[in-house]
Amino acid sequence: MNNDLKKRKRIFRGYPKDTLKNTIADARVIDEENAGLSIKKRSLGKLWGVSIRSSYYTEKVNNMRLYGLTDAKRDTDIINLTRLCKEIVDPVDQGQLSRVLQEAALNPVPFKQFYELYESKKLPPYESIKRLVLENSKIITKDNGLTRKQLRKWKVKYHKLQFGKPVFDIFVDDKNFEFKKNWQNAFRKH
Repeated sequence: MNNDLKKRKRIFRGYPKDTLKNTIADARVIDEENAGLSIKKRSLGKLWGVSIRSSYYTEKVNNMRLYGLTDAKRDTDIINLTRLCKEIVDPVDQGQLSRVLQEAALNPVPFKQFYELYESKKLPPYESIKRLVLENSKIITKDNGLTRKQLRKWKVKYHKLQFGKPVFDIFVDDKNFEFKKNWQNAFRKH
């Protein structure tokens, strides 16, 4: 195996990639379709209509964990909803709902830090917020150089590199190469 490829690994960003509202909707599926009981990951994948091996499944599970709605990870076989999640999907009253929504929204550390920094203060313009968040967090917004270096080594021409996974329902890409053992041979044919 190419030694350059061995160096690559998944980057865990520590913050959810989807909104709390959408993540609650994902958790609500478990609550409604499985009576809030523990669910096997294969069953959950079927409920969500995604493969459990997909990055989309991993992203959904990570979002739920980061907001505190479950303690599950990608490889967890049984998914359980937390007390916080159960209180969100079936609150006793509006006061409880407000409290647990705030708790879930502040569960991701970067979100909590941002909230504590600006609590009771007027928010600055968007560009200032963006700069402050990027300076004071470990959010990765660009390549560390390894991808571009590897593409140059392979003499791959490209127009644009996009890091991170775009959110989409359907993504059409007529120039995509599926990663298989012989992908380089297929690439050379084009």
